Amino acid sequence: MQWKHIAEPIKENAETFPQRLALIHGDGQLTYGQLWDGIQAWASVLRDEYGIGEGDHVAYILPNGLDIAELYYAVQVLGAVAVPLNGRLIAEEIATLLRLSDAKLLVYAPIVAEKIEALPWQAEDAISGNRAMAQTVSSQEIRFLAQKREGERIPLAGGGGSWSRIQFTGGTTGIPKGACRSHCADLFEADSLRQMIGLGERECETVLVQSPVSHHGGHGWLITSLSVGATLILCGKFDADELLTQMERYRVTHLLIMPPTIYPRLFEGVGKEDYDLSSVRLVQTSAGLTTASINELILDRFPNAVLSYGWGQSESGAGTAVRFDRQMVRDASPVLMSIGRPMAHVEMRLVDDDGNDVAEEGIGEALLRGATVMDGYYHLDELQSEVFTNDDWLRTGDMMRRDKEGYYYLVSRKKDMIKSGGENVFAGEVEQCLLAHPAITDCIVFGTEDAEYDETVAAVVTVRPGAEVTLAEVQAHCKAHLASYKKPRHLMVVEDFERDDAGKIRKQTIIEEFEKQKAALQK
Repeated sequence: MQWKHIAEPIKENAETFPQRLALIHGDGQLTYGQLWDGIQAWASVLRDEYGIGEGDHVAYILPNGLDIAELYYAVQVLGAVAVPLNGRLIAEEIATLLRLSDAKLLVYAPIVAEKIEALPWQAEDAISGNRAMAQTVSSQEIRFLAQKREGERIPLAGGGGSWSRIQFTGGTTGIPKGACRSHCADLFEADSLRQMIGLGERECETVLVQSPVSHHGGHGWLITSLSVGATLILCGKFDADELLTQMERYRVTHLLIMPPTIYPRLFEGVGKEDYDLSSVRLVQTSAGLTTASINELILDRFPNAVLSYGWGQSESGAGTAVRFDRQMVRDASPVLMSIGRPMAHVEMRLVDDDGNDVAEEGIGEALLRGATVMDGYYHLDELQSEVFTNDDWLRTGDMMRRDKEGYYYLVSRKKDMIKSGGENVFAGEVEQCLLAHPAITDCIVFGTEDAEYDETVAAVVTVRPGAEVTLAEVQAHCKAHLASYKKPRHLMVVEDFERDDAGKIRKQTIIEEFEKQKAALQK
């Protein structure tokens, strides 16, 4: 790896091709020279006005745009640690994460100002017992101050093994956990991603990202795109016309929109000839299983593209990846259901409950090791032995199988395994089966209490417009592909799934709604 500091490639690109377009958001644009100048000015404001220096933690709540890129890299220049937060959190949740992360400063977008004003600053945190001490400032104010600091030059601090960010994960249940990621780990992850998507192979590549860069997946594409000198288009909330217009106008070559179920919405009411999408070479999806019909739609509307699917975690950095071409889709290759092979700089293995390697096609927990893995969870040293083995393998918590060609298949989260009548049922296996039903567009599967079986399988699904599906039909479909004990015994049909900013289904919310309605559902 040629770099040790996450901001080094941006600095080099600004020196090498200062006039090349780096960032686009709406009507705003920055060349690499302008981006580096802005980063330096923002760093100057953070240092002089708010006392931010090496090792300080800077939290931010910012949507996709120019501000989030300039702030993130300004924090890195100072050797400080970025703490990205989800703007959809309520005030109490934000306050908790500020305390858990020891944030010295919170930078927020004006759109969330009311939440910031409502922060319970004096409330004791039941988890840490500490009081919130962070200063707050709007990104608008920092930008105003930064405009007066043109020409400022600040040397790079930190880098290498020091932390670049704390990425919170796993906050839907229990205590949120902050994955501590180093400059080195994030740089290796960027290289893994670069190789996976083939970015940097040509000049004048243009990347469009609709996924929030405050989340791990979007962040990876941010640092990867800018490190190779590509032009990065950051889009906000889903707007089909805006996205398609941007793809056509800027001749986008690489595309990240998640989850896969968004693509039918993207092309709803849009003809093949309405937009010229011939420039797109790669379409990346993640955050949910895809289907044959979605694969066919993507490859039909992007005539020169291959489809890439990736799996990873905030903890692991890089993970697995697989590319689907047209022949694989036509042949209905079983690889279409895989999450791919390990990316560069990581290795994987599957183990049983005793830590022994499982045989080919056997099911085990995926362990991952490599240069892209986090150092651990912030202020949660007691979890270190639970998360890592004695020889530094990361326990992912995902149950998988591996075929003879080295492709991995996600079976279920370890904690999502359903024990029904003494039999183990993996939720992911049932979900894959349900997605093959012609009427079902998306689904989640989980266990629900049962007096006879201890747990039984429940499914919540969405269906195609105008379609209907019954429990009996679903059971008949599953019977042809799964053992009888794996079929859903409860079914709830919903219009759509509530999702977070990264496109992931808010599973716990849906389960809670199911449990409320369980008695009324047909068994």
